[in-house]
Amino acid sequence: MTVTLNLNPEIEQGLLTQARERGVSLDAYLQEILSRQVRVSAAPPIAKGKVPELPIRRLGAVGSLHRRDIYDDAR
Repeated sequence: MTVTLNLNPEIEQGLLTQARERGVSLDAYLQEILSRQVRVSAAPPIAKGKVPELPIRRLGAVGSLHRRDIYDDAR
């Protein structure tokens, strides 16, 4: 597929500079950016307000965790 973009000169210059820094052509650099965007868009969204579950770690101590439970120098 061929796409034609009319970019303002500042954006064009910025993209050219970034492409040169990576050592690739502007076409290849734009392909990379767009591919990354498509992968991000295709990722399943996290439900708003839902916090991912984290594993519960049992430390073996009953009650609050104190410095003395972790470090030998704390008394």
